[in-house]
Formats: sequence, C-alpha cells, structure tokens
Amino acid sequence: MRFYFISFLLFLNSCNYSIKSSFEKKNYLEAININQIDHFPAFLSCDSLSNINRERCFKEGVLRRVKKNLFLENIQVEGEINEQVILSIKVCKTGNIKLEKIQSSKAVLKKIPMLDSLLNTAIKKLPKVKPAIKKGVAVTSQFTLPIKIH
Repeated sequence: MRFYFISFLLFLNSCNYSIKSSFEKKNYLEAININQIDHFPAFLSCDSLSNINRERCFKEGVLRRVKKNLFLENIQVEGEINEQVILSIKVCKTGNIKLEKIQSSKAVLKKIPMLDSLLNTAIKKLPKVKPAIKKGVAVTSQFTLPIKIH
C-alpha cells in the first residue's frame, strides 16, 4: 500500500514539473522579439565576424553566388537592360535558404522570361548556412536583396 502511495505522489510531482516546464518554455519563446536577432545568418567564411560585418558578408555572399550562377547560364538578351530585381529570401532555422518572392519589372520578364526559374535554381544551389540566433536559439529570418541586371 505504501509503495502505491509513494508512486502516486511521485507521479503527481512529475506531472506538475512537466506542466511547469512547458509553460516556462512557452513564456520564454513568447518573450523573444522576432523582429530583432542577436546574430545574423552566416556562411562559414563570415562566422567569426562582428554582427554588422556578418550581415554584410552574408548578403554579399548570397549575391555573389547568385550572380555567378546567372553568369554561368550565359543568358542572351536582345537590346540593353539595366534593371533591378528584388529577392525575398528566407533562412530557415535549419540553415537552408529558400526563395520566397521575386519582384521584377515587366521589361525584365519580357527580355528574360526564364529569370524566375534561373533565380530559384541559383538559390537552391546555395550551401547551408549557420542560421540567425536570438537568445541562443536558432530562428528563421527573412531578407530582401537587390540584384542589378545589366
């Protein structure tokens, strides 16, 4: 009888702890301001830089790799083109980079109709990165990057 009573008390105590832990974790995550991150995502070459330089290194790294992939496609365009395309990218907390949205003018789409698929392919070829960090927790982050097409 004593054994059952002690087991029952332990069971109640462990349930109470479990409930308390989940509430504490939920409140902790709610307290994180998702509009600000402590550390920007980074390629391995950017990881040791300060946060401001890390952001610039990350954005320049994405742009450099995307431009390189587009250059390798050897795109032929009739006439001149001098436009800007805006990429909205998401860096998942796993470190994968995804293209969320492409903003471009009708002139760009008319001259380079396959631009969307080329940009999607270029983003998919990007290596995994270290994700953004907020309060020691990996978080998903989103960025917009302008690309000059000329």
